[in-house]
Amino acid sequence: MLRLLLLEDSADDADLLAIELAGAGLDVDLRRVSGRDAYAAALAGFAPDVVVSDYDLPGFSGGEALAMARTHDPALPFVVLSGFVAEDRPADDRARGADAWVCKDRMQDVVGVLRRVRPRPT
Repeated sequence: MLRLLLLEDSADDADLLAIELAGAGLDVDLRRVSGRDAYAAALAGFAPDVVVSDYDLPGFSGGEALAMARTHDPALPFVVLSGFVAEDRPADDRARGADAWVCKDRMQDVVGVLRRVRPRPT
């Protein structure tokens, strides 16, 4: 079972992701959080195999979440999921260590990304 930590403030977007994962037959334990403190606690307590993070959150950004994940575990796979993509943002985040960038209007792409981005050995 893949332990997926989802940093997402939209319940609707979280539901759409869960539907995509279930439809693909992935065995996933999905835990959704929406703020900095809950995210920090889940990194430590939930011990995810992968993080999927919205980019724009109230008072918190995907870039900050990526930095926290890299501090917590440099090998933890991190996927950015965003409704808006500035031309340079995906390349910038990949340079900082994001494993993939997926647009929310292509939510079905997350399944392929998760199959490709496996938890890395520490």
